[in-house]
Amino acid sequence: MRVRRPAQVRSKTESWSAEEAAKFLGSVRSTRLAAAFLTLATTGLRRSELLGLRWADIDLEAGTLAVRQVISLDKYTPFISEPKTSKSRRVVALDQGTVAALRSHRIRQLEERVAAGPAWQQTDLVFAKEDGSILHPQTLSGSFERAAKAAGLPAIGIHG
Repeated sequence: MRVRRPAQVRSKTESWSAEEAAKFLGSVRSTRLAAAFLTLATTGLRRSELLGLRWADIDLEAGTLAVRQVISLDKYTPFISEPKTSKSRRVVALDQGTVAALRSHRIRQLEERVAAGPAWQQTDLVFAKEDGSILHPQTLSGSFERAAKAAGLPAIGIHG
């Protein structure tokens, strides 16, 4: 006798209204992670995909980015790995506001590179620490949570 598996029940992800999202993005506009939060909001990327982005994966002229690698964790240590599935590898369109934010972020990162001097780690990561090394996913999530709280917004996960 065959038994049918019960349907998988997916929990609804909490999210902000458009006004709340705009308030959040406005509140982080001058921070070094502003472009990261905007890119998450406008593309639907996962945190690991965002942190795995390299400048080589972004075509600012065409307004696209390609998901080719992710940041994974092994016992809390971040490392670069392949996306889990072939469907995860994809090209995502960028709106003009996100392209502009990424251009500004690129300039800021080049300034950080000069300031870091020989301590700079050449990872080509778009969203990295001030020395170019891998930004820990929990650091991004923690920054998101603190910024949301400071803006007086309801607590949601970074993918909300």
